[in-house]
Amino acid sequence: MKPVDESGIKVARLFVVAFFALLLMAACGGSSDVDDKLPAPANGEDTLPEDDDSSNGDDEIPGGDDPPESDDPSNGKDDQPDPGDEPATTCEGMWTDPETTLEWQSCDPLFQGDWESSLAYCQALEMGGYDDWRLPTLSELRGLLRGCPDTVTGGACEAHDDCLDEVDCLNHPCSVPSCDHAGGPDEGCYWISSLDGACSYHWSAMESATYDDSAWYVDFLTAVVNPTCKHSDELYARCVRGSASDKDEEHSLTLAGPADGSAHLVATNISFSGTTSCFPSTIDFVADSQFAFGSVETTDGEFSFEYAFNTPGPSRVITVQAEGEDCLAEADVTIAVQPAFSISHETVTRGENSFTIHSANFPTADAEKHFTVVGDTDLRTLDWFATEYTAHEPLVIINGGYFGPDTTYSYSKGSFGWESSGDNVNGPRACIAYDSTLRQARIEISMGRDTQGNSLFDSDTDVACGGPQIVSDGQDVSAEQFVEENFQQSGIGLNEQWPRTAACVMHDGSIMLVVAQHDEVRFGMTLSELASHLIAAGCVDAINLDGGGSSAFWTDEELAPGGENRGVFNALMIHK
Repeated sequence: MKPVDESGIKVARLFVVAFFALLLMAACGGSSDVDDKLPAPANGEDTLPEDDDSSNGDDEIPGGDDPPESDDPSNGKDDQPDPGDEPATTCEGMWTDPETTLEWQSCDPLFQGDWESSLAYCQALEMGGYDDWRLPTLSELRGLLRGCPDTVTGGACEAHDDCLDEVDCLNHPCSVPSCDHAGGPDEGCYWISSLDGACSYHWSAMESATYDDSAWYVDFLTAVVNPTCKHSDELYARCVRGSASDKDEEHSLTLAGPADGSAHLVATNISFSGTTSCFPSTIDFVADSQFAFGSVETTDGEFSFEYAFNTPGPSRVITVQAEGEDCLAEADVTIAVQPAFSISHETVTRGENSFTIHSANFPTADAEKHFTVVGDTDLRTLDWFATEYTAHEPLVIINGGYFGPDTTYSYSKGSFGWESSGDNVNGPRACIAYDSTLRQARIEISMGRDTQGNSLFDSDTDVACGGPQIVSDGQDVSAEQFVEENFQQSGIGLNEQWPRTAACVMHDGSIMLVVAQHDEVRFGMTLSELASHLIAAGCVDAINLDGGGSSAFWTDEELAPGGENRGVFNALMIHK
């Protein structure tokens, strides 16, 4: 293929720019002498400086679509005020950008007119008790763009307050961004939903550094950043006041609660409280950078606010921001919002066989419900445990770890006083440990007891060991842990589709108990299938417990006994 003559392309681009300069000057009523308008080429060469335009000017002509021109060459419509007049207010309504602290006019209809009239309108505007409104700079106007990578702040478009030359700064991503027409995130507009007004061309206060009769604008319907003739009277003025530098960034905001990483129950009030050195001020609360859910006023720097989230989430980032007349401060806290306690039953069919997956979700943030490991020195069925602990109002009980004919093989302990006599047989095994004071659970590989016979779980109130660990950090680790925890010679079956029992810690800190079995047929899941099911359900760490004929799921309404209603030495119980 013949090499591309880049110097020829550069010359061609010079003529393209010159041609459109002629059109621009003719439309603006200015001189058609292009040599007077274009800067002199560097070093005497007949070329233009290179820019980021990967198409080298072949695909699109720089400049994009200009706003519609007025049919009146006399610089504006009859109903537009002269620059020196005091224009009437078209609408009132304000929005503060939490990122820049700029206060924007946000209403409909916005003022519409030529560039000079728009400058005068904003300078004369009195709104919200302020009279320091102005037409925004190009960079400020680009700061409102959302959803178009080429022209948002920091995008590939090179035009900004410090680069206003139409030759050096008006590159391809400015005038022809790679974004669909009317494809923005707010019903087609390339801005955020907080703004009101025409989704169209908006004047900036920045004049072109190339042509005296041209000024820069942003079109929020196409995300285009472009210059056009100052006398075009179809563009809008969205006035702005303040600057980020007006806010004192040295102020602080300290949250007393909730604690970072804490878990909370859905539809239950969460108390937000703290202090700030920015006062008097308005304290705003925003979830996940987009959902504003409340605000309070403070005159002394102290604040408190309560709110109940109706949508669960394992990692809700809450931003608390204080904004005063001359100060700004904010802090973030990440919390988990757990779903309510629930029980579910799912029937799964594989070929000619079917089985049921019984699940119970225990939200650790629910202070009215509890998780406890119970046990006995004799083998007991789940309905026996339910009767034994009737006073605690059991809701769900599942079988625990492994055992032999007359002894337990898996370490366990419970807050009602139960503790198994031995440690984990055949090496360290996976355990679920729960601290009922902190109401936190975790999965740990442990022997259960040290060589002197002391518990390795002194800080935990309830522990049930089994193994192997089948999920770690959201990944299936069943095959490697089957070997690591020395289960090769056991009868639990890595790849057999047998009845299974498992316990897991969810991403939001909840505990989920699962039993997959058929009450009459010895059929269920492989360990990897069980791990996949738990991962899909939101488990971050999970252990396998005793399965086969021991797998059983009890509720206060029914018992799924796993065929023989086998007695076990320990069980995991959710109760009131």
